Amino acid sequence: MKTLGAEDDKNSKTKKGKEKPTFEEWKTCDALLTSEMALTAVMLSNTYEEAIRLAISMGGDSDTIAAMAGSVAAQLYGIPEALIKKALVFLPSEMIEVINKFEGSDFKPTGIKPPKVSRWCNKDIVVYGAGPKGEKNDEDGKYETIRGARMQAHPIPTIGKSLEEIQEGVKAFIEEAKKNPDKRYIVHKVGYHKAGYTLQQIAPFFKEAVELNNVLLPEDMLNELTKGME
Repeated sequence: MKTLGAEDDKNSKTKKGKEKPTFEEWKTCDALLTSEMALTAVMLSNTYEEAIRLAISMGGDSDTIAAMAGSVAAQLYGIPEALIKKALVFLPSEMIEVINKFEGSDFKPTGIKPPKVSRWCNKDIVVYGAGPKGEKNDEDGKYETIRGARMQAHPIPTIGKSLEEIQEGVKAFIEEAKKNPDKRYIVHKVGYHKAGYTLQQIAPFFKEAVELNNVLLPEDMLNELTKGME
């Protein structure tokens, strides 16, 4: 990385007239400095989490500093199981496979839909409860298909539908998921967000989906379906 000096501040305007970052702002991104900050955070800490928190609080290029500090701290202190469990929710199965090969670990995908959905790949599909066509009354999940990540969609009619009708829609979805193991289906709160039904009424319809590696369910639904299984 190029080392900037005070003389770089002279021509502080870009071609578009915007202010260029000053030397003081740029130097916090310097590779040597970030390395020193990361190692300092580790040396002044006693646990993995403490090292991460200290690295972030130092400012500057905080995500890089924390990532570097975390890599070193993991070798010294290990990573708490609770943090690993949380992190796995945000990682697609293919990334977990890479980690296992690299680390010699045996992490398993959680099967839980991330709290905030972002598109991992173009084969990800959002499954949500849908209202009547032409009415803007869909359940949680529709946003990701029209704005945000603009993901593919598999709507299941729920608004104004009976439990039997919703169950048929869920069956059709599960059959599609079985036929397309290369696609990943991210299920939202189908039927128990706006449709007026409870989690306990809807969850049993998705029981078969628990065994499918390409289906991610809301955490509350997965907990309901696996209750008493451990």
